[in-house]
Amino acid sequence: MAGNCRRVSFSQGDYPPRNRNSYAFQPKRASLNPNIMEDTSSETIKSDVQDIDTTDYLEHSVMGASPKSIESQKQSSNSKLSIQSILKTRTAFKRNKSLLRTNETNTSETKNLSSHGIFLVPIEIFEIVHLRRLILSHNHLSCVPREICSLVHLNYLDISYNPLVLEDILNDEPCFPHEFHHLTNLQTLIVADCNLRDIPAVIWSTTSLIKLDLSGNKVGYISGEIGNLVNLQYLRLCRMGLVTLPAEIAFCDQIKMIDILENPIDNLPETLTECRQLSQLKLNYKQFSKTLDDYIILLIDQGKVQSQHIPSIIFELEGLAVLDLEETKINSIPAEQTLFNLTELFLSNNSFHEIPQSVCMISQLKVLDISMNHIRTISKHLLGLTRLEQLNLSKNRLTSLSELFAGLPMLKKLIVSHNQIYTIEEKFSQSRSLLLLDLSYNHLHYFANEFCELIQLQMLDIRYNQLGSLPLSIRRMTGLKSMNSFNDVSQRTGLHLVGNSINNPPSFIWKSTDIEALFVYMDMEEKRLSRSFYHLKLIFIGPKGVGKTTFVTELLHNESRISKTRKTLAMFTSKRQLDKPQLPFTDQNYLSGTSSQICRTYPPPLKNYRLSETSINMVHKSTFSTKNNLYCAIIDLASATSFEILYPLMYDSNALYILPINLTSLLEILQNTHNNESHTASIDSTELLSKDWLQKHIFRYLESLSSHGKYVSVAVIGLIDDSKLVLPMFHAQTLLREIQSRVNTFLLGANVNHYSRFFPLPIDFKEKTMLTSFLQQLERIAQQRNVRHHKHKQQLIKQRLGLHQQRALVMNYETCFRSFQERNLTSSIATDANEAQEEINQMSFDECLNYLKLTGDILCVGKTPHSILILQPDYLLNKIFAHTLFRPDLDCWLNYRKNPIFQFSGYYSSEELFAKDRQRLRTNGEFSWRLLKILFYELTANNINVNELSIIEYCRLMERLQLGYLIESSYNRREITTCSFVCPGLIRKT
Repeated sequence: MAGNCRRVSFSQGDYPPRNRNSYAFQPKRASLNPNIMEDTSSETIKSDVQDIDTTDYLEHSVMGASPKSIESQKQSSNSKLSIQSILKTRTAFKRNKSLLRTNETNTSETKNLSSHGIFLVPIEIFEIVHLRRLILSHNHLSCVPREICSLVHLNYLDISYNPLVLEDILNDEPCFPHEFHHLTNLQTLIVADCNLRDIPAVIWSTTSLIKLDLSGNKVGYISGEIGNLVNLQYLRLCRMGLVTLPAEIAFCDQIKMIDILENPIDNLPETLTECRQLSQLKLNYKQFSKTLDDYIILLIDQGKVQSQHIPSIIFELEGLAVLDLEETKINSIPAEQTLFNLTELFLSNNSFHEIPQSVCMISQLKVLDISMNHIRTISKHLLGLTRLEQLNLSKNRLTSLSELFAGLPMLKKLIVSHNQIYTIEEKFSQSRSLLLLDLSYNHLHYFANEFCELIQLQMLDIRYNQLGSLPLSIRRMTGLKSMNSFNDVSQRTGLHLVGNSINNPPSFIWKSTDIEALFVYMDMEEKRLSRSFYHLKLIFIGPKGVGKTTFVTELLHNESRISKTRKTLAMFTSKRQLDKPQLPFTDQNYLSGTSSQICRTYPPPLKNYRLSETSINMVHKSTFSTKNNLYCAIIDLASATSFEILYPLMYDSNALYILPINLTSLLEILQNTHNNESHTASIDSTELLSKDWLQKHIFRYLESLSSHGKYVSVAVIGLIDDSKLVLPMFHAQTLLREIQSRVNTFLLGANVNHYSRFFPLPIDFKEKTMLTSFLQQLERIAQQRNVRHHKHKQQLIKQRLGLHQQRALVMNYETCFRSFQERNLTSSIATDANEAQEEINQMSFDECLNYLKLTGDILCVGKTPHSILILQPDYLLNKIFAHTLFRPDLDCWLNYRKNPIFQFSGYYSSEELFAKDRQRLRTNGEFSWRLLKILFYELTANNINVNELSIIEYCRLMERLQLGYLIESSYNRREITTCSFVCPGLIRKT
């Protein structure tokens, strides 16, 4: 905290390590408000004030033109100088640089003899009657000569960095002449780092002083005679070993600034409140904390106790405009503070876990630096800072860029570098005052299009993140005038992208300084992609009851991101006219004839006696497109049983499998197990996340997928319902990290791409912001995979394959291939689809099938050329299979007494006969012919026309899909005697 000039403006560059010995850490900070150090008494004092406040010492206070500028003047006045004389002049300037500086700045009113190595002040100096400024710093003076009292007009004296000797405090004559106080015009006195063991008493008698600097003299105390300096306005007492200030400081009622940096102060006088004009107080470098032991400091840093070692008098200074409390080991600000006029507050390198509410009540605050703390979230209290213009939150623990920043109407500069930000909340882009934003050194994977609405932004620093691409709409950020460039004072301007792995646009564009080239490229790319989609296929797997279907439903209702949704199954309103497929296969003519319907002796009134059932589905499918051109097909396998039966059928190496975990229910179990533990304490989840639990809920799914396919992509995500959480949110975050870590360990060496890193935080499916963030991550994943297709491509491929008019459920590979060879694109194709037409003409038959698999329109089973294509997989699985052999309520349905269909269908004359068939099913997974006909008869009652031959063909189809096998003892066209179907997946495990 010893550094002071580093806050002229918040750095947008790299933050150096906090090393007190480094040069970057030593210079003194200038006030962000130039009026604070302004003295209205005279123009001379204004320049003096600027000199003492912008440098540590006055060695650099008066500087004229540089040798280079003088040389150029001489060259312009005498153009006939030879090259040799010019070089000679340059050498002379370099050899006598310090003397030249003195000659430049010396005038009839100013003499600069700094760094001349003099032991005595030249007598000629005291003959300059009108001398006003005298600089004697960095010499070997042991005293101030008595003759100086003859300079009656002197108002500025700098004797810093001289070995002054004060032999006797009662007799300061050898060091300062007794007549020194006769300099009635002296207003600025700099006596810094002069090795004084005590402050000469005559200084306290020089009542004309307005500005006094005694820094660097290890005297240990300040005399109460300082109260004589009734005109004093600016006081610097840095590095003097002070533990307090004298109570008499109250008599200096004109004082505006007190700088006591790097002093072991443990208390301040209550009389300090009498200094009504005090507007700037600089305190830091472990002040007030020397009485704290390491244990108390640890508790403060962890937020377990509130800091109370700062004197409350500091927060009662009503006139204070600037307050520096850096590195003071504090984590709270008193709620009863009266800092009504405070405009700048510096709280960096402390132990704050949030922005204190008391700080947010300082209505006049314009600059707030609370960097290098432990802040994780931004509270709504921040909105109380309606005048805030600059906010530094760098080096904290933020994980998202809060939308609350957009609610600060005057905020111009926001520094949030060196955090853990991986997402930007959507409404953040509503800010209309922000001009500078530093997001460097964070974890951003994705640059949202909404973020590009900050068209007024003049500097955006997103260096050293994890961006893979830039959004097309970045070209709308017209406030950015350059890239990777700096202004005249070495501050970053424009857009900065260094340290990312950006693939689009090419590196030669985004690493240049020409931002117009970037905008032109993005404009051309947007025109090209406006006719295309990024494709992504999601398959949700996992046990029933974890919230998969609810999550997908809420996702599709996120209107802020999704531009168009197509809901195709029973969980949504179907937009497809469900034709009644008469034939499962299109290339077997014998099925086209009529057959006798299923016979039944006593037609039962099913609508009166059927069990009350909810919608029965094995799989849910929906598609949607986002505003960022993502086309996503979602397949939701409704239950674990559906997964075990269908995962070989549904497997797709191009899909991303999503395995949700219900963290809310897990936290309830943890809470019941640890009833007596504090909510803030860490809770051990080892017992809960046992091998059996992990195997049942996670590992068995991963094993099935990895064993079936060569390439698998999986993401384990956590779902929560915040309204039902019994433990704080950080417990859910910790639990999810532990689960994902176990999964990473399990997948070592497996052929599985783990995408869980994109979803490190739990997702509340009722919170739109989190759903938006989830969609943004999906867009990022799709862009990384870079699977793009023309928007007309889907319909054109169906037309090319002859599927757009196909009413069959299943089609043979060879039949479809013949149709592909015979058909050509018709002239009815839209004129804006020429690009897609060219692309499709170059695609092979297998490439067309793979595309339709990606969009979820077909399923391919078996090896070519003997594979079959399921053309309407949703209809086949949900309308046929899920209501017959693979119905999820099969155990409940197999009840002779409660389900009247068995008594009234005419197939079972007694309950004993029914019990035998039920036992065969439960032990061997075998459906008898009677059970098959009753199952499909009930399907017929649901307005699906099924005959006996169709039952055989459905069973054969399931056999070809490797879902079971058909047993036929006698079969012909006229008579079916005995037939059964065995489903190994339905065999009960003992």
